[in-house]
Amino acid sequence: MVANDCFLGIDLSTQQIKGVIIDGNGKAVHNVAIGFSTHEKLKKYGTENGVLRNGSEITSPVKMWLESIDLLFDRLKKRNGQREFEEYLDVHNNMVQYTGGQGHKRF
Repeated sequence: MVANDCFLGIDLSTQQIKGVIIDGNGKAVHNVAIGFSTHEKLKKYGTENGVLRNGSEITSPVKMWLESIDLLFDRLKKRNGQREFEEYLDVHNNMVQYTGGQGHKRF
């Protein structure tokens, strides 16, 4: 591993999606958060704190999550000098608390 290696971490929670780019020295160089209820392009889903309530049922629109991933990648790419995500050594995401899934991809 060299100093210019980069790693991408993604956290998908109830209220937002966050991405952080960490360099080969372990320093966070870019940090982005997209709020599901506050981002202009995601307000159309009508969530409150990232969820829709219907009586005792609480859901989140999956399409909103997918769109938020695109928004996150666009913003991270702009902040990181248009570097392609294929160039990262490692991409890790965490969605365990809400979806029971966790992903890890080594390039």
